[in-house]
Amino acid sequence: MTLETPAEGLSRGILFAGRYEIIEELGTGGMGSVYRAEDTKIRQEVALKLIRPEIASSRRTIERFRNEIKTARMIAHRNVCRMFDLGEEKGAYFITMEYVAGEDMKSFLRRAAPLNTGRAISIGKQICDGLAEAHRLGVVHRDLKPGNIMIDKEGNARIMDFGIARSIAEKGITGTGVMIGTPEYMSPEQAEGKEADQRSDIYSLGVILFEMVTGRVPFEGETALSIARKHRYEAVLDPRKINPQIPEDLSRLILRCLEKDKEKRYQSAPEMQAELETIEQQIPSTDRVAPTRRPFTSKEITVKFTLRKIFIPALAVVSVIIIALMGWRFFLNKAPAPAPKIENSIAVISLRNQTGDTAHDYLCQRSIPDLLITKLENSGNFYVATWERMLDLLKQMGKRDVQSIDSELGFEICRREGIRFLVSGSLNKAGETFMADVKVLDAETRGILKASQSRGRGEESILESQIDQLSREICAGLGLGGDRALAASPRIADMTTSSPEAYNHYLRGVDFYYKYKWPEARIELEKAVQIAPSFASGYRFLAEVLRYFGEQEASQKAIEQAKLFSNRATKKEKVYIEASISMAKGEGYKSLPALEELVKKYPKEKEAHWQLSLLAMSLEDIDRGIKECEIVLELDPDFEEAYNFLSIFNHLLGNFEEALDMGKKYASLLPHNANPLDTIGAVYFFWGKLDEAMANFEKGVVIDPSLFGLYYGLAYISALREDYPEAVAWINRLLRRDFPPGVQADAFAFRGFLDLWQGRIEQSLADFRKSAELYESVGNREMAWLANYCQAVAHCEKREFELSQEIHREAVESLTKTPNSQFLHYARANLAYNLGWIELMMGGYESAKARLEEVKTNLSGLSGPMAWSISPLVSRKGLKNKWGYLYNLLESEIAVRQGKADIDKILEAFGDEPNYLSGFTNLWLVIQTVDYLNFPPPFVRDIVPRAYIQIGELNKAIAAYERLATFNPQSRDRRLIHPLVHYWLAKAYEQAGHKDKAVARYKRFLDLWKNADPGRPEVEDAKKRLDSLSKP
Repeated sequence: MTLETPAEGLSRGILFAGRYEIIEELGTGGMGSVYRAEDTKIRQEVALKLIRPEIASSRRTIERFRNEIKTARMIAHRNVCRMFDLGEEKGAYFITMEYVAGEDMKSFLRRAAPLNTGRAISIGKQICDGLAEAHRLGVVHRDLKPGNIMIDKEGNARIMDFGIARSIAEKGITGTGVMIGTPEYMSPEQAEGKEADQRSDIYSLGVILFEMVTGRVPFEGETALSIARKHRYEAVLDPRKINPQIPEDLSRLILRCLEKDKEKRYQSAPEMQAELETIEQQIPSTDRVAPTRRPFTSKEITVKFTLRKIFIPALAVVSVIIIALMGWRFFLNKAPAPAPKIENSIAVISLRNQTGDTAHDYLCQRSIPDLLITKLENSGNFYVATWERMLDLLKQMGKRDVQSIDSELGFEICRREGIRFLVSGSLNKAGETFMADVKVLDAETRGILKASQSRGRGEESILESQIDQLSREICAGLGLGGDRALAASPRIADMTTSSPEAYNHYLRGVDFYYKYKWPEARIELEKAVQIAPSFASGYRFLAEVLRYFGEQEASQKAIEQAKLFSNRATKKEKVYIEASISMAKGEGYKSLPALEELVKKYPKEKEAHWQLSLLAMSLEDIDRGIKECEIVLELDPDFEEAYNFLSIFNHLLGNFEEALDMGKKYASLLPHNANPLDTIGAVYFFWGKLDEAMANFEKGVVIDPSLFGLYYGLAYISALREDYPEAVAWINRLLRRDFPPGVQADAFAFRGFLDLWQGRIEQSLADFRKSAELYESVGNREMAWLANYCQAVAHCEKREFELSQEIHREAVESLTKTPNSQFLHYARANLAYNLGWIELMMGGYESAKARLEEVKTNLSGLSGPMAWSISPLVSRKGLKNKWGYLYNLLESEIAVRQGKADIDKILEAFGDEPNYLSGFTNLWLVIQTVDYLNFPPPFVRDIVPRAYIQIGELNKAIAAYERLATFNPQSRDRRLIHPLVHYWLAKAYEQAGHKDKAVARYKRFLDLWKNADPGRPEVEDAKKRLDSLSKP
């Protein structure tokens, strides 16, 4: 039919303006509605924008459009959507332009941001290319934003809608003082209503790049004016603060685009494009994205035709060679024999996207199959191959990073796994109705056993009803009776989420989590729970990510939300949530029975075995940990983190060569990742090979400066070599990188420790205060306690005993709300020890003795390993022994100070070297390895030599001091050498008449403490003694 009177909306099938047959509405924007239509005169699809009447009523506006389209039609470029004409039909104005099949970038970013570096650079280059052509012709876009950029089916960017662009040469159509553009993407000069030129488009492109790599725009606000004001006056946040994975050069490029002064920006699109190409060459080739381009000019077509002629003979020869090689490879690598059939086993693969819209790829490739897997598994009637298990099998077939599993891959998976049934299908769309067609196939004969179809309005219907319906019909069709169980079970929406978008963000977040891409994982998971606030699984993974960043309070809130909504999770997921809760409380051992039951029911559940290996690490059950890692590698021979843990387990056992082999295997699987270098560096460190350890840590920093554990390794080795300025320099380098507050807090605490070690008490107090403040800002009570405890120790060294006691008591009091009761017991035992120590310093022997009972009482409250939040490498046995150390040390100090040293008892408690656990990526382990938790004051740890001196065994005392003053690579003792050891050893040498040795040690001590606070008594005494010994 023909439209007689223009209407607000155009229906499907209407013939508009006598030539445009409406196919569908594509969307509505500020200027009007856009339709996909067929131009019946030339039989070509076009996009038709029907301008709103209130806009079209202005003759000035129509004149502006007419002139702009006149100039915009000159732009013919593969990255620009062609403008055709401005028309009028019975008073209704419309614009026709090239129709691009795909999705607008706004929708693309909503589901896919943040993009990886390669993808963002590729799109940025294409936009630059399109802008360069427009600017060459004198056209400025003036409203460049994701909504005005299409991503076509080949993945190419196409700039569209030069609807408010105008010729630079033409003046007077748009007056100055009028703000034109979209607030989030407009330049400062546009926000002021000033003249815009090509540099305004570059600013807008900078905003788009910022959004691509961070998932958000630089400035947001409640009103357009508030956003515009921010563009004019507020500094732009460095995008690396949001996503540390962004290369520094790309971050600098974005910030240059977003300069307030347009003279400081890139002055042209080609200049910016050249810079993007330079940055692209510096990223790994595997991360680069090459746009797929069709021939655009007749010249290109001619070249392709000519080259084809030339290469046909060569290709024939190459084909023969390839076929021969493939045949030879077949004989060398035969596919494994089919696995024995598993009863009632089923696999679900990707659906074909037949909606005609790539925006729904994520539903077909992963989301719908994963949801069907979850629902079928929950019926209890099937062995269902999980998506993770299928990916593991594909990796064994040499197919890594598969995004979509097609039928051929699916049948091969079934053959290798012994799966009987395979589910495949397609997704279609008509208007707002989504239709899923699935077929259950016999995996051996490939015959159809059952076909089923579901439909519903909107994407939400997939989760609301279609998955449940399809699952029931699959079960019924196979005659397994599971349809009744499924009918009685909760809907899939009630076990996951009702939002497909949230589920997609969740899946992406989990993928990033297992790739150790923490910032990206955080962004995706936060989006998932923001869209779906009752998504239990989303909160579980988010809690782990937040814990990595040291944001303890936020992590605790996330795990509480996971627990709150765990009634909306699957049975399997509930076990994982409970395990996470137990570990957060320091009671991970309580989750052991449930996890063991899970692996009995799902023996090929890699996640369950992996959780058991983590738990074994925390329980110091190394044999169990190795066993679980080996099972994980049977299921997935290329699971990188299993090799990481096998390296750690082996170096805990002292099997350094095996540990190094596992570390190198880990590195071979992640060639461009710094984490394996951290693992290898730790192996070398505990092996006593400090040069090799430093080399690996330094190489890791070059590859990934955002892996903060590397800086601690480098700082600690520098300190172990007594090069404290170098150690502090590494920590300062970390602090300059603007890590999240929890990471900065760690760095300030460690730097404070190094300051205190060098006798710089005032500087250490400033660092400890800053550390405590940052820990408290992220709700990390346990670590805030540590920073405040360090302050108490520093005041004790200043002999400010009352202030030290007050700070320590307040620190312990702040822990009363911690969910980790084990940590609270430890903190109270530590408080009792330190109060006893201070009383001993003040001569209160009896009150110090009374503190011994308090230490015992609090130690008796320990029943399990300390909180998971401290470290997965901390053991119950190790901590129990360490806490016993507090009692033994205080008891021995009391005896020595009273002149009643029992050398045999002291040697029994402190004569053997410690047996340390490893790791640098967590500050707790660094500090344990130094002194704060393992060895509280006195840091010099000279109880043994002082006891020898008391009983008149000076030579044995000297030998004991020499051991404390020397790094022995053959020992497993990796504690730092306290500078005061040199001072006390010098005094022992002096007493024994070893003048030269005494002089050397006094000089060494004074050099290490050259920057100590003025008036330190040890420094003044050493100077006097050295001066006396130096006299003839």
